[in-house]
Amino acid sequence: SRMNHFGQFETELQLRNPQSKLVIRNMCDEGNTPLFRPHPGRKLQLAYDGADKIYGSASSGKSGPWTAGAKGHFETPDQWITRLKADTIIAFFGFNSSFAGELGVTGYKAELTAFIQHTLSQKYNGKSAPQLAIVSPTAFQDLSDQYGSPDGAATNTNLALYTKAMKEVCISRFGQSPIIALLLGFMAASLIWNRL
Repeated sequence: SRMNHFGQFETELQLRNPQSKLVIRNMCDEGNTPLFRPHPGRKLQLAYDGADKIYGSASSGKSGPWTAGAKGHFETPDQWITRLKADTIIAFFGFNSSFAGELGVTGYKAELTAFIQHTLSQKYNGKSAPQLAIVSPTAFQDLSDQYGSPDGAATNTNLALYTKAMKEVCISRFGQSPIIALLLGFMAASLIWNRL
């Protein structure tokens, strides 16, 4: 993920919490969704055993087996997080899933709900369920005048749908929204910046 290449997020966490002695592990990979975690070095391509029950029915007719001929011993997300004894998980999802457009929102909500339920049922640190924050994707920045790239209008429409879906899932699960809505904040900041 881009966060593996640019350390601003981790740096800000450390600067704002110097007394906490935070240990941060970035486990993001491009292409990940709440339940689909493709990796050529392991047979299970889903986030955890049993995810196929949700993923197979939630994702546009895709169905297992989820091995895709992969071989190896790379740890599953649960194995890795347990070995690291995580207390807090900050989950960044929505961008990859948003390419399914409006038709994929219902499946995405089922996938995110299953991810939240599974994650909060674990004791990765050996003692208690982790704290969980869900982070929305950022908006596609319109740089078409400078680089001849797409303006991002269609992408941002989909991203807004998925951010809204994330908020709805979090409210139904927690009664409030522990979602960090980067998309909405970025879009508002972009509008203000463009007016200056």
